[in-house]
Formats: sequence, structure tokens, C-alpha cells
Amino acid sequence: DNITSTNSSISSSSSSTLKSQEEWPTLGDLRRTDQRALLFHHRDGPDCSILGECPPGFHYAFDVIGSTEFSFNSVIDVKNYSSSCPIGRGSDGSMSFYEINHFLEFTDQETIEEMNTDETILERIHECSALLNGKTVSSILIDFWTRSDLPELVQSINAQRVEEFNRNKNRKLMGN
Repeated sequence: DNITSTNSSISSSSSSTLKSQEEWPTLGDLRRTDQRALLFHHRDGPDCSILGECPPGFHYAFDVIGSTEFSFNSVIDVKNYSSSCPIGRGSDGSMSFYEINHFLEFTDQETIEEMNTDETILERIHECSALLNGKTVSSILIDFWTRSDLPELVQSINAQRVEEFNRNKNRKLMGN
């Protein structure tokens, strides 16, 4: 399977054959090759539309993303990790990316503030990852993200992941 560039994005002739995160380019790889976007769609199945085809470079999301359920009525429902963390759409958990839906069907200001705290988000990420045998959370979808410290939280999580990646890479290079 060849990964090629399409207008600064990564496309694949068969994204469904890319099964592990290690087969996708890293963000560093994307930066070095000036290919800074992975494009996914989930509307109307693998061909984007009942009547036509996807533009070049788009991957059908649920070929490569395992996503949690997305219909929660309360914070209690979201915090019931045994039912809110399993993959409900897409893959059974063996695919490249694991996406958490972290929002409610209907909400108010108080609920938004509770849902969008760093502590609540981090707890969900850690609990879901643990329930899926350490599966890395690739993305988290949040409503009203501007009412949170989400950009800073994501930067912190990504910095920790880069540190861990580099430590593991150095261990492999040193033969440990």
C-alpha cells in the first residue's frame, strides 16, 4: 500500500489495510514532507456519497477509527466507563485510531463546565484507555471546547507522548 501526497495531505490507495498506528506517518514525518493533514470522512459510507466518490485523499473514517458511542444523556452516562468507552462505531478496537466522544445530547452551562474540566477529560481518557487494554486515545470530540482549557491540555498530553516515544525509540537504538 503506497501512501502518497495529495495537496499536502496523506492519501492511501487502501486505508483499510493500514491496521496499526505504527503504519501511519508520525506528525514529524508529515511536517518533514510538508504533508500536514490526514483527511477522514464518515458521511454516507466509504464512497462519501450515495451518488459519487470521495475527493482524492479522503479516508473513510470508520475503516481506520474505532469510535465510542456518541449519544449520552448525562454526565453520569459518560462517567459510566464500562458502557461509554467501548467502541460502538467503526472497528472493534484493532484499527489505527481510537476516538472518544465526550459530549451530551442536551446540555446547559453547568454541565458544560463539569464535562470540560481537565480532570474529567483526563479521567475519561485514562479510564477508556485502560478498559481497552491500553489502546491510545487518538482524538476526543468535545462540544464547547472554548469553555475549557482543551488546547493546553492536548498540548500537554502530546508533549508527554512525544517524550515517551523518544524514550522508547532511544531504548530500541541502545538495544534495551
